[in-house]
Amino acid sequence: MKLENFKVTMHTNELFFATWNAEGARFHVWLDNAGELVNGTLYKNPPLEIPFEGEGWFETRYLKAHNKSNRPIIDEIKKRIAEGNLIGRARLEKDAADFVRQREDEARKVRAYREALVAASLALGKGATETERHFGLYLAHQVNSLSNDAVKAFAETFLSETKARGQ
Repeated sequence: MKLENFKVTMHTNELFFATWNAEGARFHVWLDNAGELVNGTLYKNPPLEIPFEGEGWFETRYLKAHNKSNRPIIDEIKKRIAEGNLIGRARLEKDAADFVRQREDEARKVRAYREALVAASLALGKGATETERHFGLYLAHQVNSLSNDAVKAFAETFLSETKARGQ
C-alpha cells in the first residue's frame, strides 16, 4: 500500500495522530510521544470528497493494526516517523500555531482597547465647550499615536483600577 499525503499532527501534549490516503480511502492511527500506536487500531474512512451516506461512503472501519496483513503499513508509518522526526515536527508546528494564535488574540485585544480609548476620548470631546471638544480630539489623536504596548498597559491599568475602585 502506498501512503500518500502522510502527515503527523499533535492532538495533545501526549497524543498524536498520523493520517494518510491510500487505495481510495483515508487512514489514521493514534500515537504516543515515541511514535508507538496507542490502541492498536488502524482507522479507515471514506475520502473527504464523498458526502456523508453518498455513493461510495462507508462507516469508519476499525482494523487491527497488528494483523499480519497490516504489519507492512505499521512498519512504514514507524519508519517515516523516525526518519522524518515527525513527532518532534508536529510538536513544533503546534507550538508555532499556538504562538501565532496567541499573538493574533493579543493584537485583537489591543485593537479593541485602542478603539475603546479613542471612543471615550471622542465622547469627552462632545462636551459643551470648545475647549472640551478640542481636548477630546487631541486625546483621541494621542491614543492613536501610542505604541501597542503602551495602549495595552494603559488599558489594563485603567481596567484594574476601575475594578478595584468598584469593589
